[in-house]
Amino acid sequence: TDKTHQILGGETTKRSLPRGTFNQVNEWRTGLILRLFYCDIRKRKESSECIVNGQLVEEIGEEDADGCAWVGESIGKYRGKILYQAAVKEETYYSIGACVLMRSSETASEPYIGRVVSLYEREDDDVKMISCKWFYRARETVLQRRRTGIDALHWEHELYQSELVDDNVLCTIQGLADVRSVELLDEDPAGWVRGGGSDNMPRFFYRSNYLPSSTSFRALTAADSSEARESFG
Repeated sequence: TDKTHQILGGETTKRSLPRGTFNQVNEWRTGLILRLFYCDIRKRKESSECIVNGQLVEEIGEEDADGCAWVGESIGKYRGKILYQAAVKEETYYSIGACVLMRSSETASEPYIGRVVSLYEREDDDVKMISCKWFYRARETVLQRRRTGIDALHWEHELYQSELVDDNVLCTIQGLADVRSVELLDEDPAGWVRGGGSDNMPRFFYRSNYLPSSTSFRALTAADSSEARESFG
């Protein structure tokens, strides 16, 4: 059953059920990730070109009333959806595969966390949309009833990947998050979280999947590992 959460300004972030990555090993790879997933973007005064960390990426479209704009041309159409590879909101660049924070009034201090699986504009009303695959926090899973033995760092920073995907209005996006599978880290997850990063993104890690319908957990599959790697190049 769909559950829709009202947020300030009348927009909503929706999830169908109550909710409960590769480590940068050298400088050039770190720079690449930052350019793609946590970039300051500004428009040139006399054109619609997009500048990302001083480099010309491609043209961006006209901003809507919420400060959202598409990056580049449409990559196709599907069942009334005009598809795009990336978008800009408030000078931050979001692309398919990035992990994002989504606003929720239900837990205002804790935004939802998801991986972008598609970006599109509805043909019938021109509304910009984002489709996310959700992660769950421990407190949003069955673990909420048995926290004993889970230390504070894991309680706050360990996520559980789900197969749940749904669509929300693009303007409900709040920012970027650095979410990585533990198998793609070359250090202890706790140390990686504490180390922080120069990009100021909140850091989270995951090592298993959560199935909300059965309130159970399962190990990551080969497909999950492939998805994690593809998301970060």
